Amino acid sequence: MIKVFKLTRRHVEKCDLKNEKLNQVKVFSTTTGHGSVGKIDFLECVMEIDEEKLKDIISRSCEYAKFKIGNVFKYGEVEIFPEHIKKLECLADSEFKNLLMNLKEGFIVLRKVD
Repeated sequence: MIKVFKLTRRHVEKCDLKNEKLNQVKVFSTTTGHGSVGKIDFLECVMEIDEEKLKDIISRSCEYAKFKIGNVFKYGEVEIFPEHIKKLECLADSEFKNLLMNLKEGFIVLRKVD
């Protein structure tokens, strides 16, 4: 089974540092994904896809989709950001494709679960 998670909200800790340079480093770090300095992502499972169904979808898609989405079977997890969406327009028509095409901000995580 492949679970599809979507970023639903993000909490960024307020910066109380007096030193402006340190404050900028903290803001930059939280926006680039370093959770240890004050960012917590809240992901919600928005879809589950049978592995065989996902394999069928990507088999009918372009090489980029086969590579990007297919890596979930190799690594167990794949992150998809808005900048990947244009390259994934070639994904075979499906409810999964519709979900991806509506991603304007945040990200989606595909996770293989046993």
